[in-house]
Amino acid sequence: LGAELTSQPRERTRVFALRQAASALGLMLALVLGTGLLSRASDPRATALWLFVGVGVFLLLAIGLSVARVEERADSQARTSARRSSGGSIAHMFRDVWRNPHGRLLAVVYFVEHVGMGANAILSPFLVSYVIGQPKALPVVFAFYTTSILLSVPLWVGLAHRVGKKRAWLT
Repeated sequence: LGAELTSQPRERTRVFALRQAASALGLMLALVLGTGLLSRASDPRATALWLFVGVGVFLLLAIGLSVARVEERADSQARTSARRSSGGSIAHMFRDVWRNPHGRLLAVVYFVEHVGMGANAILSPFLVSYVIGQPKALPVVFAFYTTSILLSVPLWVGLAHRVGKKRAWLT
């Protein structure tokens, strides 16, 4: 939805940068605080349950507030109304995105990005615990990983403004 929030290229870059920063912060909270709390808890199962409930309630509230506060642009509302009146389904919308070469490229890039982040989240505990032999260091490894993502966001935004988004992305 980032591309729908504004028609200005610089603002879209900032929207996507903010999305990346929010993603890194969420990842940091989940991985660093979550693994830190669970690795030091006297009852990890009970701690995991309370983390799950607390995060679930927070996410429901945050998503509900976001849905209540977001407004569609006028040009987007017209397209959405036309799609609804023509009986467009969610599958039809996905097909439209997949047919758009820019939408398809963005979907593939997001997929690759999230597979990479997921691989780090899965492999890091194994490497830290069994290869390095320091399971208590896992929160520190995750903190370094997520902090580097967060700190790189302003650098990428600046580079995109100087050389263009495509060249910055390919760098």
